[in-house]
Amino acid sequence: MSSTPQSEATFNALIESLYASLWDSQGMEKSLYALRDHFKCCSATLMALQQKPRHMKYGWTIGVPEQYERWYIENDMVSKDPSVDLFEIESPKKQGFVAASEMLAGMKLLDVVSDEFKPWLSSEAIIDTAGLLIPSVENEFLILALQRNEGAGVFSPFELQQLTLITPHIKQAVQLFIKFYRQQSENT
Repeated sequence: MSSTPQSEATFNALIESLYASLWDSQGMEKSLYALRDHFKCCSATLMALQQKPRHMKYGWTIGVPEQYERWYIENDMVSKDPSVDLFEIESPKKQGFVAASEMLAGMKLLDVVSDEFKPWLSSEAIIDTAGLLIPSVENEFLILALQRNEGAGVFSPFELQQLTLITPHIKQAVQLFIKFYRQQSENT
């Protein structure tokens, strides 16, 4: 994998933004914007999930329209989201990001999701999603999901390789942020 000084600089800036979230008042939001922009995604989500039964505890999203975000939370869609199933099972096996397009072998994402998810995927023209499972504390894990629309196309093997290269940084920054977040919450 060759890189140019410019791509190296933008990659380094991306890593810096991950660690900058540790002291930023907006939390993980700037990191999500940086990941979204660097990988040409339409949206990015970081969710803390209770493992059994699977339920969203809290999270951050960027690029997800408010009506769909509210629908997802109010209807506890995380408990039946096939993308989360995929990330939960396959990400640890790959020790990094996994993309739905890799697993679908040429099938369209829209053709394999339940009718509940189709309005959002259709209106946002989402054709791929990549995710990473991040271990947290007992009975909790985090999922970082990046969605791509038709304009950006599916995640390429090179882009997934780039995501894999920064996976240790993402995990470390997120785990430290959650640790600091919890300590701060306990002290207030």
